[in-house]
Amino acid sequence: MTITTITDCHSDLMETMIDHREQLIALASRILGARDRAEDVVQDAMLKACAARRGLCPDCPKRFACRMVRNLAIDTLRRKELETVPAAEL
Repeated sequence: MTITTITDCHSDLMETMIDHREQLIALASRILGARDRAEDVVQDAMLKACAARRGLCPDCPKRFACRMVRNLAIDTLRRKELETVPAAEL
């Protein structure tokens, strides 16, 4: 029986994000339409994963990383759309 520690889970998630960085960038790029913004989103996801060490132990680190990047990309897109809406339309 193997006991998994939070440190092991965190290491697995970070290793997965590094190993699949290009795939995560491609996912964010499809949502955002720009690779540079997609790279920023992936970097933000990695920083959030580092900051959320406690209690973060996903069953499937790759799926979790993809979901994090997808959600952050959508948030970024929504924020960008709100910034471009004229104040009179709000």
